[in-house]
Amino acid sequence: MPSPERSQRWERKGVNMKKVISLMTAIILILGVKVDCQAKANLSALQNGGWNNLSYQDKCDTTTALVNKISKELGIKNTPRTHYFDWANSKMAAYSYMNPNDIYINTDILSNPENANIVGMTLEQYLIKVVAHEVRHVYQSEHRNDNTEFGRQCKYCFEHYVTYDQNANGYNSQFIEQDADAYGLDYANRFLKIKNKGLVATNGKQFDAAFYASKYPDVKKALGTDSQVLLNHYNTYGIKERRMANANDV
Repeated sequence: MPSPERSQRWERKGVNMKKVISLMTAIILILGVKVDCQAKANLSALQNGGWNNLSYQDKCDTTTALVNKISKELGIKNTPRTHYFDWANSKMAAYSYMNPNDIYINTDILSNPENANIVGMTLEQYLIKVVAHEVRHVYQSEHRNDNTEFGRQCKYCFEHYVTYDQNANGYNSQFIEQDADAYGLDYANRFLKIKNKGLVATNGKQFDAAFYASKYPDVKKALGTDSQVLLNHYNTYGIKERRMANANDV
């Protein structure tokens, strides 16, 4: 805002101060809108390695957009709400609540992903995997009352869930954790167009989902043809039941 003395000199020269102030206000508003518009989802930044170039608000908006995108792909009826918490130096990147559908993302991981000790994947791949993992839990929750093997497995796990603890026995071996982890990695690879090297079962055998579904119609009828779901079934039951992982399995 110009000083009173300068305003008087401008007025003597025929400058209308009301118009000047109005013009300056308009410029400020325009600039303000421009700044606000810069905080938006940028999913392409996850594909071109530009995550670290995003502002904090852009990262939050992008993560929320990713949650919505994955929810739509899975056909989730009640799209989860995305929240953010700051838990510095924590290895927990995200967690979710099923009632209501809420996903919480650790902003420390978003801003300082090196704290997550990412191994064997890119930063963007890791972030997408984490988000997809939590959205998959919401999908599991919506289908836990289905009269299918998948639904029954989900229901049992939600009723007997082993909570997160670095020393907890069986946390990562739970069906819903294995399913969410497998889906998260598969979605990240598809989103980034990373060619999967093939599915490998926990016993080290190459897993052929199409063969498994064809070979065991009882499993196909109960679970469908989703490759990750079939792999989870093989890991959990198929190995014990001595089912074949592929056509050359002996």
